[in-house]
Amino acid sequence: MPLGRAFNIGTFFPILILPVCVYICLRSFKVKFPTPIFCALASLTYLYNESFSMWGGNVLSTLAGQFAYVYAIDFFLLGLGVMHWEIRKKQWPFLSIAAFAIVALSHFYIALLIPLAVIYFLIFDRPLLFKEKIGKILALGMGAFALSCWFVVPLFQNAPWTTAYALTWSSANLFNEVLPNFFWHYLFFSVIGIYFLWKEKTSQESYVYGLCFFLAACCFGFYFLFPKIGLVDVRLMPYLQLSLVIMGAIAVSQITQQKFWNRKLYWPLNIIVASSLLFWGSRQINLAPGWMNWNYSGWEKKQSYPQLIGLSKKLNGSFSDGRVIYEHNMVSESAGTIRVFEMLPFFARRSTYESVYMQANILAPQAFYLQALVSKTPSCPYSQFICPAQNLTNIKDYMKLMAIQDLILITPSSTDVANKMPELESKGKFPPWEIFSLKEKVSYVEVPDIPPEYIEPANYKNIFFDWFVNYNSASKFQIATKQNANLTAVINESFSEKNKSGSKKCVTSVDVQFDQVQLDTTCPGQFHVLKFAYHPTWAASNNEELYLTSPGFIGIIPKQSTVTLKWGQSLLWKICDFISWVSFFIWVGLAFWYEKKKASN
Repeated sequence: MPLGRAFNIGTFFPILILPVCVYICLRSFKVKFPTPIFCALASLTYLYNESFSMWGGNVLSTLAGQFAYVYAIDFFLLGLGVMHWEIRKKQWPFLSIAAFAIVALSHFYIALLIPLAVIYFLIFDRPLLFKEKIGKILALGMGAFALSCWFVVPLFQNAPWTTAYALTWSSANLFNEVLPNFFWHYLFFSVIGIYFLWKEKTSQESYVYGLCFFLAACCFGFYFLFPKIGLVDVRLMPYLQLSLVIMGAIAVSQITQQKFWNRKLYWPLNIIVASSLLFWGSRQINLAPGWMNWNYSGWEKKQSYPQLIGLSKKLNGSFSDGRVIYEHNMVSESAGTIRVFEMLPFFARRSTYESVYMQANILAPQAFYLQALVSKTPSCPYSQFICPAQNLTNIKDYMKLMAIQDLILITPSSTDVANKMPELESKGKFPPWEIFSLKEKVSYVEVPDIPPEYIEPANYKNIFFDWFVNYNSASKFQIATKQNANLTAVINESFSEKNKSGSKKCVTSVDVQFDQVQLDTTCPGQFHVLKFAYHPTWAASNNEELYLTSPGFIGIIPKQSTVTLKWGQSLLWKICDFISWVSFFIWVGLAFWYEKKKASN
């Protein structure tokens, strides 16, 4: 299947199956007819809600790129239902282990709800006793973690080496985004329905209603907690909305099942309610058809696609070539998305300076600082870091420092400034874009002339960012480490080697692959700075020590003229990989054995 078609199907599929997952979840809880159907239809209001487009969960957010979020919700719902069904049947939770493992692999925010749902199940689920559930719940938790630990453990271990996105969502209409007008009737019925649910408080409907209320309350609490721990406050608001519509649908179903209705009205009333839920959901559709047409028509149908291909051919090279930085501007939407040049690794085999995942590494604030310097309308996603005004004339030293060779500009005022800069030369116009290149060839390696300074590692991110903001070609590099006699001796010795070589100039080159960098140098024994984001899982082929160097680079003293750095060299990661593979084969084997045993009985 072509890549584009596979991507289109893969992003649309979780939307398609969400109402089905809601239905299966409610059916697995043994909720009586027609409640599962009502809840599945009510989930369409949640999907079609267009009050936001970035939080995840609804159609617009999925079309904007948050499709993993919907996969997580789908499998979370399946996991909840299957967990209840398996443990009530006194079976081992093979299916729920797989479902919850997939949630953990899909989206961290939804995975946070798993332990909360399990706690609710342990406390409130009847008629099984706590001791009858706890063993299988522990097996569920360990099994799901074991299957997903190859991903989950590095996710947590990487946290200090990413940039926290401590966004507090601000909007004049925040309340209306969370609870738009067409959600209020669900809230109304969910409150009214408490009376009827309380009369049957031992029913499965009451149990599921309570679970939804509990998870919604937790989502509300997380809204205030998340900014304090570097997470985005609104990312669980979508699940609060889904809980609300399910609660409302359960309540409506309870009302329609009351004895005060004439039994002859049973089917007509339920059909009217189901039709109303379907109609109410469809009323929310406004932007989605246009967005879907834009997304799924493909790159080739976009107005600027021919120019994009021409630009990509001009820039075509390898990851060993200097990086490309681009001006952030809505004009790039004409090629499909404002972030089209994050796809340059695909279109041109070149490294871009911005990552598709903004929090990817410790150099993210520096990336968006430079984006602001070259852009008339920057995105400025990090409120905790400075976002400067556009100043192209201040970009030369930064381009050399960050190994940026090429610059893509859009606005006429930006291209006018660039054309007057003697350091840059135009490489071609591909309206609405123009490529400029630094006349001097940049390098991914620097051999400093003066020894670095030492800083305390505790606050290195802010210190490195300040160093970057005030950088000039005479700036001393900094190493984030506690200074000691051995370290000082090693660094000083490397600069003694440089002094011995006199005026001899070091010749360096790098070969950059997907997960490794090979450095060739004529100056082994001297301190080098590799312009790649530092990470503790980098490992050098000759066991050289790697130093966290400003503004987030790798410092190294190569022992030989050739040294290879490989990323991801973590013993813990390899252990987790092994655990997940072993767990997978154990899970498959036990599942088949258990099914065979049941069949024989």
